[in-house]
Amino acid sequence: MGSTKKKRKRRNRLAEEIVALVLGTVFALMLGAIFYGVMAYQSADDEVLREAEAAQAPMPTAAPLAQGVDMAGLFPGQLMALGAGTLTGERAEDVRVGGEVCRAVTRTYALGEGVEVELVSAYPAAYAERMAAEGYVPQLVTGFAMAGLSGVYAAKDGQGMLMARDGDCVYMLLMEDDQSLAYSLGAGATL
Repeated sequence: MGSTKKKRKRRNRLAEEIVALVLGTVFALMLGAIFYGVMAYQSADDEVLREAEAAQAPMPTAAPLAQGVDMAGLFPGQLMALGAGTLTGERAEDVRVGGEVCRAVTRTYALGEGVEVELVSAYPAAYAERMAAEGYVPQLVTGFAMAGLSGVYAAKDGQGMLMARDGDCVYMLLMEDDQSLAYSLGAGATL
């Protein structure tokens, strides 16, 4: 009989150990899940806080439009210039594009033989929506650049547009639909 009692005690002890092990595992899993939930919640709060701070951060703004002011002073970024042709005029204007007011500085260049091109420096990048709004269709040709920035060439009804972006500034070269001219003018452009 004594051995039966010992066997029962061993079984009870073994059962107690198994129950303790299972309860310990369940408790550890619950603590892990709570810790993970807190960390995920805190991470989401940090991301929301960063987005709110970014929205409140002051963005560079364009100076008010004024007659006789240097164009560089009217634009919050760098103005693009062409290395070819003669600058025949420049103007700055505020245009509503994509729900935002965008500052656009347009420089007109004469290339000779009656060929004129316009070079637009615009801020913010919402100005790029102009391309689609005016019906320009991006072409599948690659390798275009403007002042070292990757460019996209688009065309519509005999008109061409080479566009590049640098941060929140957009640059557009508008001319007759001539991809080789756009390529060479873009390659010679400077910021």
